[in-house]
Amino acid sequence: MAMPDRLLAPNPFSGDDGRITDELAAAFADPEHLRTESIVNALGRVLMPVLPHAHPGRVEDGGVAGHISRENKQDPLACPDDELVTVEFPGERKSFPIFSSVDALVAWNPEARPVPIDIKRVAGAALQRGDGVLTLDDGSKNMTWLGRSAVAALASSTEWLGPWDDPQIVERITHGFDGYVPGLERIGIQPGPNGTAVVVLYLIPPANRENVLNIAHTVSAVIATDEYVKARLDVVEIRPFYAGA
Repeated sequence: MAMPDRLLAPNPFSGDDGRITDELAAAFADPEHLRTESIVNALGRVLMPVLPHAHPGRVEDGGVAGHISRENKQDPLACPDDELVTVEFPGERKSFPIFSSVDALVAWNPEARPVPIDIKRVAGAALQRGDGVLTLDDGSKNMTWLGRSAVAALASSTEWLGPWDDPQIVERITHGFDGYVPGLERIGIQPGPNGTAVVVLYLIPPANRENVLNIAHTVSAVIATDEYVKARLDVVEIRPFYAGA
């Protein structure tokens, strides 16, 4: 295990040794239908990475050119927007990477320096200065994508309701196509891997490929045009399923 006392800078989290909290470890172990909501509820202190950057060069008198040294700052959010560390997020977006522990961060990038920071502040910065999304433990088996609705809840310290537990979403999608699409029995929403929401299309057999694509396109169009649904289904997968199969 990495030595937290060698990696962590002095911080306001008294007694924090950079290990994963018991609450978050328990959330990672929850079954899939509970996992993402448990993770959001468990987030408190997270670790943000500060990465080394190239020397800015020297001026004519031999001094170092003006720059903001992220390595020397205690606050990873103090740098300009274009220097914020980001990772790829579904939908061609960029997210701020956050980590549950020193080990998770060092596995992501051994050169990164972990800085502990409160999730509320990170979430607020993501909404104000980025695409409003976060990636927890990027690249690991515990990687979780946190969409805008979850990030907004974290920023405001309010409870987050997973889209699979929100009956308004199915109602609004169904209303968007007037409750009837040929070959579609009903739709449902389930939690998927890495924090995704899976929109399940329960199909009436038989269904050919063209019909399935038409149904998926119809549902996708409703999701894209209904502002409430679009906000709640931030990271979504559409999955066909034959009813009764």
